[in-house]
Amino acid sequence: MTEGDLPLAGVTVTLKATHADGSAWNFVKVTDVDGEMEGRIHKAPAGVYQVRILSLTKTGYLWDITRGILEAPVTKP
Repeated sequence: MTEGDLPLAGVTVTLKATHADGSAWNFVKVTDVDGEMEGRIHKAPAGVYQVRILSLTKTGYLWDITRGILEAPVTKP
């Protein structure tokens, strides 16, 4: 997450990862000082997951859903 060209820490990110077999996991993570966050599914089966951002929240900010990537495939070997 960024504000202009600067990283934005403390953004609550709600995600959903759905495996090709239909199983799904929800995550709530918070961005770090670099504006990044990481999520892992322990003992996750190999395959393709569709990861979708469900919400981005931070006091004083409004999420513009018309900008950025909302959904992307991720492959776990």
